[in-house]
Amino acid sequence: MSNSVEFRHLEYLIAIYESKNFTRTAERVYRSQPAISQQVRALEDDIEFPIFIRGGRDGIEPTQAGELILSWSRIVLRERIEIFKVARAIHMKEVPPFRLGFCPFVSPQLLQAFRSTYEEHFPGCEIHLSETEPLNTLQRLSHGVLDCAILPMPIEKDLWNMLQIAQSPLVVCMRADDPLASQSQLDSC
Repeated sequence: MSNSVEFRHLEYLIAIYESKNFTRTAERVYRSQPAISQQVRALEDDIEFPIFIRGGRDGIEPTQAGELILSWSRIVLRERIEIFKVARAIHMKEVPPFRLGFCPFVSPQLLQAFRSTYEEHFPGCEIHLSETEPLNTLQRLSHGVLDCAILPMPIEKDLWNMLQIAQSPLVVCMRADDPLASQSQLDSC
């Protein structure tokens, strides 16, 4: 696999796909047509498969493998723009504090893992933690007082964007003299 792929190569591939022609692509990216052709050919030689089918009636078309490369190229180029926007916001101290709600049932290890991940992705940015009961946390989330919350399930899926991040065993505690205490298994309701 190639280690020589640069952002400009991805930009060329997208431009070739959109213009369906090496000459128009060269004009669009302010390079010569032979230079663009040579770089794409060298990339295809390096990765050992063609990205484009050349000389077709409709101009240049991507191969099936090329379609995957083009899709990935779009993602990488979009993410490059976004990461520099975020990095600039961090540098300019323009990232507002992240307000995270959680309830007392959330494990401290999970909360610390979340906090560490946030700090890794947004170094130097503040995170404000707020512990309340689940219903109160959801109310604060709906009113915009919180940005995100870590809560135990179940939560109404139609009202919230949810992502399950952990599973915890459920334990039933009861008095020793309770009639259910003698059973080895309880059926769910």
